[in-house]
Amino acid sequence: MTFSYNMDSPSNMDKVRLILGDTDEADYIFHDEEITTFLALAGSVEAGAAMACRTIAIDSAKQAIAFRALSDSIEIDRTKVPKYFIDLAEKLETGLYAYPIEEVRSAQTGVNWAGQDRTEYVDDEEIM
Repeated sequence: MTFSYNMDSPSNMDKVRLILGDTDEADYIFHDEEITTFLALAGSVEAGAAMACRTIAIDSAKQAIAFRALSDSIEIDRTKVPKYFIDLAEKLETGLYAYPIEEVRSAQTGVNWAGQDRTEYVDDEEIM
């Protein structure tokens, strides 16, 4: 299994990676072969990205947790991740993807060792 990403001369696979935010070689979600399969099954960049979003939603639903500890000092809520990717898939499938996507900057979300959410969120000024 391999990973590649090249925006100098982007292929359809690179475009799918860009839509998903799956561009970090050190921490990627899909192998090239998986994205190639999505593209072959779906027939377009948007439909392939939507299929990938649904795959992420299925995987993240298995890991969806929410808990609060120590009187609100630590809070982790990953229950919204599957919905985010389902919503993104629907936007891609209906052609509404041209509009700004709010909330998470990319598919790369994470919580550090102390339970702090390290996801890059887009502020209101960036989406206007």
